[in-house]
Formats: sequence, C-alpha cells, structure tokens
Amino acid sequence: MEHHQMAAAVALTLEMVLSQVAAALLIMEADLVAAMKADLGAITKNLAA
Repeated sequence: MEHHQMAAAVALTLEMVLSQVAAALLIMEADLVAAMKADLGAITKNLAA
C-alpha cells in the first residue's frame, strides 16, 4: 500500500472513530450536565453553611 493511501485510510478510520465518540458524548452529556448541576448545588450549599 502506498504511503498516501495508508494515510487516507488512517484518516478515514480516525474520522469514523471520532464521530462515534462524539455521538456517545452527546448521549452522555445530558447525564453529565444533570450530575454537574447537582454537584454545584451541593457545593454552594456547603459554602453557604
């Protein structure tokens, strides 16, 4: 396999992997935001106490 063909194949593979990771992150993001809001609420309560 020629070098530029290999580079193109690697780039394509990375692109596919990254798009899958991005999709997974979008799904997790809502859960993370909810958890962070709960954490922030607890932290502000502790600071106020």
